[in-house]
Amino acid sequence: MRKKQSGLSTSSKEALMNKLETTIAVFLDERSMISQNVLGKSEENVRITAHGGGHENEDWGGIPVVVLFGDDYQLIPPCEVGAIDSFFQTGNNSTLKNGAFQFINLGQNTSELNIIVRQNKDQEEFRDLLANTRIGKPSDTNVKTLMSLHLNSNEFSVDDIKAIEKKAMYVFANKKMREFNDERLKEQHSKTNPIARLRVQSISRSTTSNKIPKCFKKDNEIQPILNICREAKVQISGKNFEPDWGLFNGALGVVKEIVFKEEESPLDGYLPQYVIVDFPTYCGPIWLESHPSWVPIPAIEIQCPNYCCSIKFLPLSLSYAKTGHTFQGQSAGPEHPIQCIIIQPGSSNMEKLCPGLLYMFISRGTTIGKKGNRSSSAIFFIGDELTKERIQNLTKTKSGEICQKIQ
Repeated sequence: MRKKQSGLSTSSKEALMNKLETTIAVFLDERSMISQNVLGKSEENVRITAHGGGHENEDWGGIPVVVLFGDDYQLIPPCEVGAIDSFFQTGNNSTLKNGAFQFINLGQNTSELNIIVRQNKDQEEFRDLLANTRIGKPSDTNVKTLMSLHLNSNEFSVDDIKAIEKKAMYVFANKKMREFNDERLKEQHSKTNPIARLRVQSISRSTTSNKIPKCFKKDNEIQPILNICREAKVQISGKNFEPDWGLFNGALGVVKEIVFKEEESPLDGYLPQYVIVDFPTYCGPIWLESHPSWVPIPAIEIQCPNYCCSIKFLPLSLSYAKTGHTFQGQSAGPEHPIQCIIIQPGSSNMEKLCPGLLYMFISRGTTIGKKGNRSSSAIFFIGDELTKERIQNLTKTKSGEICQKIQ
């Protein structure tokens, strides 16, 4: 479902004006996942606030440099029209039409980046696999290589699998991710490490409850109940605290402590004062000298677009596993915080709904190890959906047509 877009509030407009007062360049990453709706509204908001306002007749408020980055062979926007659609579908409202126009207009000056950075030059086998899969034409050799990365292949011993599972992030094609997260949390907790059930606190038309008001129903990042315990793997969800410090939406960490006020308990519906989370990539001011990467994450309160209700919640979610859409743009490898990923690739029907899914999955890795020794790979597979047919059926959409970006 597409979210209804509203205009900027007075406070948001003032904040954006301050941020864009001297801006000379705007960069937007992951172009393939940006929808016409998001790009159109972003341009409108920038246009009325850039350089103190007064530049409403200029695209992007007169900011001279606007750049979109991304690979259109990766995932498209979920449930919305995006860049490729702009050639034949321009939307039915001014925001969508503006988004389509911006995609076409910004695409008039294009540079192709031919240097591969994520995979090293010694990964010739992997680079060949990626090049062929990207355009939907993996070779039989490529198929065999991918099949060898399945944990049920004969490439791995029981000890190898245990070591891989211990260090891996799981990435799912669908909502099985939620079930997996719940199962891992159950394994994590104990009598001395109980699960805290943290319910949202909402006020709607002067009525207080622990339910999400209708105004927020479409915001998938707000969970009515967050279940966590110490040592649970989590990510920041629904909030960019300070991206320059590594505290951005999606940043991964591990819960170290859940701190409540005296005489307050989650059993009575209270939220904690803060949750201490260890973020390995945190690079901001030190809060605790003995643990420089530990950060207190407080509950936050936001208002709905109509200003009729508000909601207070802890901006965290479980992250033993993530979905493909939330993992695009990240990397996995021995030299990264996420050393490897275990992928549930989804069915051929899932690929038809999300063209570029398999390619996005495998392109997150920096290495696939070597023939005869795949245990050092950055990508592995689970489930019964990784078949030759699944790997070689990458170019058709749900309607049976050849995907536009493959033509």
